[in-house]
Amino acid sequence: MSQQQQPPGKSIFNAIFFAAFIFLGYQLFFGQKQQQDPRSRTEILESMRKNNQDLDDVTIFRSFTAYQAAIKKSVKEEAITEEDADTLEMEAAVLVADTQYKSGLYRQQKGIDNWAYQKMTRAHQGMKPRFEKRDRYNGLWDKPYQVSAAPDLELGYTEISPGQLYDRMVEELKEASKGEKVIGLISGYWLMDWLVNLTGAVPGFSYWFAGLLLAILVRVIIWPLAHKQYMWGRKMAQLAPYTKEIKEKFTDKKTGKVTDPQGQQQETMKLYAEYGINPLSGCGPALIQMPLFLLVYQCMLLYKFEFTAGTFLWMHPGQANHLGFLQLAPNLGERDHVLVIIYMITMIAATLVQPVSDPTNKRNQRLMGVGIAVVFSVMMFFWPIPSAFVVYWVFTNILTSLQSMIAYRMPLPPLEKVQTGAGGKMPFGAGPVIDAQGAKQQNVNPDFFGSTGTPKRIKKKKKSR
Repeated sequence: MSQQQQPPGKSIFNAIFFAAFIFLGYQLFFGQKQQQDPRSRTEILESMRKNNQDLDDVTIFRSFTAYQAAIKKSVKEEAITEEDADTLEMEAAVLVADTQYKSGLYRQQKGIDNWAYQKMTRAHQGMKPRFEKRDRYNGLWDKPYQVSAAPDLELGYTEISPGQLYDRMVEELKEASKGEKVIGLISGYWLMDWLVNLTGAVPGFSYWFAGLLLAILVRVIIWPLAHKQYMWGRKMAQLAPYTKEIKEKFTDKKTGKVTDPQGQQQETMKLYAEYGINPLSGCGPALIQMPLFLLVYQCMLLYKFEFTAGTFLWMHPGQANHLGFLQLAPNLGERDHVLVIIYMITMIAATLVQPVSDPTNKRNQRLMGVGIAVVFSVMMFFWPIPSAFVVYWVFTNILTSLQSMIAYRMPLPPLEKVQTGAGGKMPFGAGPVIDAQGAKQQNVNPDFFGSTGTPKRIKKKKKSR
């Protein structure tokens, strides 16, 4: 027999999540494929130097992709060694980052548009992976490379090392982050700074504790919405045996295929209407929570440079940068793979304790939730994401699990019909009742109701004297 059909709200919610994961995964691992550049490696580098002089950050970024492809081709043809390839790529990366950085500064000083901060952020993101692997580049991080001077910006340097450029960008972005607003309304930097300074900005405590405080604050805000979503799932579970009956009614027993999908959908929606359940109401609260997730993420990104002063358990300056293939962070501003693994475990745990909306399809729903947790965690291995945000999300998963367990153990009143099969209102207690386990109970005594469908008034007996 075919699997039970999921409620529309759940299907839409899962579809949105899967579409987002597929898109992000494709962009992360494949990116935008470009046509092969016919220019030689030397010609591409010369054009990049011209782009650097003109502060053409868009064209130089496109040329950089073609230059990387040309370097790989040269290595494959054994025209250059791997060490030569690292040197050439680092030189080109410096040209790109320097161009983006100066382009952002130019827009900031001239007030041309609102893209100054974004352009400097892109320059920093381009150099961040190389900063994390700086010890593996055999001195290239401190080697100066030639760039064009920028007299209009009063930047006369014509040589700069990746380390010097990276430090310049960090200092500039630190100051610029204080004035940036999330969604144009909230100062994310000052919100995080306030939370950190609540406990004195102690490096080994305040920075990760701010993540816990923020997780509690967000959970308090969305508690009613999340509770509504969990209770909706439990109500849907009560109706699962009846939606299964409808499914079987329209399913060919020999082939296991649905013979009349439209008829099945109509009867299912009629069942929801009879018991006063909106199948889409479980999707709404979840979608409302998504903007909060993005808001918190942006707030922490604006504070990521300050998070470098914070430590957490094994994260402290002077430790090894790598544990096998796992990257370890020296502070809460850097990416830490061990913390991502802990995040994945807590996210899977949060998924497993959530009530399911369809007990007959419990296994598939659990597998889908676990799959989303694993995919999202794997993608976080490649994002230049501050560990402070991962700490926040670990605490969020723990709080979510606690709320799920509370909601799952709360008494759930039996469902009662609120409409007749024809669509009219049904008197209270006149229809079948479905208990928390999805079983029918006996109808309430109809003599209890009057002709209007309301309970009869009980006359008090006169006391005998």
